[in-house]
Amino acid sequence: MKTPEKPGRCPRTGQFIKGYKGGGRRKGSRNLLTEQFFDCLYADFLKNGSEAIEKCREQQPGVYVNAIVKLMPREIKAELDASEAFVKLWEAIADNRLEDFVATEQGQSTDLRRARPKGRA
Repeated sequence: MKTPEKPGRCPRTGQFIKGYKGGGRRKGSRNLLTEQFFDCLYADFLKNGSEAIEKCREQQPGVYVNAIVKLMPREIKAELDASEAFVKLWEAIADNRLEDFVATEQGQSTDLRRARPKGRA
């Protein structure tokens, strides 16, 4: 007796055919246990999160920093087209001379949204 064919499966092995997009849980959906776990975790974080973070930072700084690192994206792809004024501002902030920078730039526009790099219209 031959077993009935199921859509998207190999009739010989019963395994899903490569590229078959039917069946299974939808992408991004979670099962009930996972949802309940995250609900409990969230409720506990709202109640104790800030104290737990502070305790971890004070007692286990390595674990604290590692948690921060894991939350950061591994790779950032960005294209930067910064104006000269923006670059000067960041250099001043990095060198702790922001007040001097502002004092010397008083005569120029302080609105960085309107600043344009040289050579652009």
